[in-house]
Amino acid sequence: MIQGHYQEAIHLYKKAEEEYDASFLSSKYKKEAHTKAVKITDQIIANWVIKVKPLLAAGNPAKAELLQGELEYYNLELEGQTEDTFYTLQRQIDYQLERYKPQLINRLLEEIYANNGKLSAESKEELAEMFQVEWRDYWLAVLMVKGYPDYLSILNSDSGIRRHTTDSLFFSKRKDAIYKEHIPVERYGFMSLGDRALEEGDSGSDVTELVLFLHNAGCSPDTSELKKSNAQYIFSSDIVMAIRVFQAYHGLPPTGELTPETIRKLKLYR
Repeated sequence: MIQGHYQEAIHLYKKAEEEYDASFLSSKYKKEAHTKAVKITDQIIANWVIKVKPLLAAGNPAKAELLQGELEYYNLELEGQTEDTFYTLQRQIDYQLERYKPQLINRLLEEIYANNGKLSAESKEELAEMFQVEWRDYWLAVLMVKGYPDYLSILNSDSGIRRHTTDSLFFSKRKDAIYKEHIPVERYGFMSLGDRALEEGDSGSDVTELVLFLHNAGCSPDTSELKKSNAQYIFSSDIVMAIRVFQAYHGLPPTGELTPETIRKLKLYR
């Protein structure tokens, strides 16, 4: 049976199992339909395992997750060893993804810094795959905006990038937020960026000014996640991450530290 027929076959067997009446004679057919649905499921999962295991061994959980997503098209009848195998691999995929995402972002920032603000074709593909899996992640979205400025048109092409049903709307809103959101600056006891060394938990007009500069540079943190004190932003790990992105795209080591050169370049975005 070719891959394209699995979905139709398993649907028919499940339908047969559910719609036979409760007579003694029909119970035999219900059992046969269930057995065939289980058998087809076993084959689908066996084919899936053959593809997924090498990806996990190679440290590519994003592609493994995309393959897992394809199984949602099937009305699977998981039982016994097949069920155990499926959920074991699913947990492995989730575990690897949790560790892989921050590692990938760090590696991409280092590459952007080393290559004058650019990513290789292989890294861009890796980023796109991860974004399809973790499409709600803010920093993946920021890197997608910068790495794929024409991403919305790519989604509608035959580029090979698998389209998530919500990608287009989400990406469009995220892009607008990164580049168009208004950042209010209320200056109480004004301090300018660079007047002091900022530490996590500090707040003041210099922190709000920093967020404004990052926003103007297209490297804004997710301001909906930032906290305020007396109408001023509080310096946090999200802002540090935004500084790292800014640094990588401006020829500076992405350390997240507000070095004199980082501050000088940030102030160009007043």
